[in-house]
Amino acid sequence: PSALGLAAGFAINVMVRRALEAEPLDPAQVRAMLALAARNHIELDVPNLNVIVDQRMTRAMLALQAAPRVPGLLEQAAAIAGAMNALPFTANIWQAQNLWYEIWHKMHTRQARRANDAVLEQTLFAELGRLLSIAPTQLAAGEWVDTVQQAPPQTAAGSSRSRRA
Repeated sequence: PSALGLAAGFAINVMVRRALEAEPLDPAQVRAMLALAARNHIELDVPNLNVIVDQRMTRAMLALQAAPRVPGLLEQAAAIAGAMNALPFTANIWQAQNLWYEIWHKMHTRQARRANDAVLEQTLFAELGRLLSIAPTQLAAGEWVDTVQQAPPQTAAGSSRSRRA
């Protein structure tokens, strides 16, 4: 690759990283930067981007776990997960997946909840789970039976990848 190609690759990777780190996250900007990289055949810095996505998703899930009733946190976590799904690689997000399950378990062990809030919360939370590669498959007697999809074999970089639903 030419020096110009290397410089373009570096610059585009920085733009993708900044889009993923932006507060608040703008999923359209993330997709635009990824499209720019694809159009210019730029190889993304997957190891570093994976760390950024993992940290960002984990922070969102920790915030949701700490204050599940704060308006907008669930939507924000879903927006981050949606942007993450636009990446041309599958991020290693096991921590966020574990946090999702912990939150789900707390949601379903509480006794006092309003029925209409519960339905809305379950719908949005189920979508977040799907974005995190967790497939809630059944809602019966107030409990979800869920499965986490199998992770494909290790990639060349040695990181485990899982496919999103």
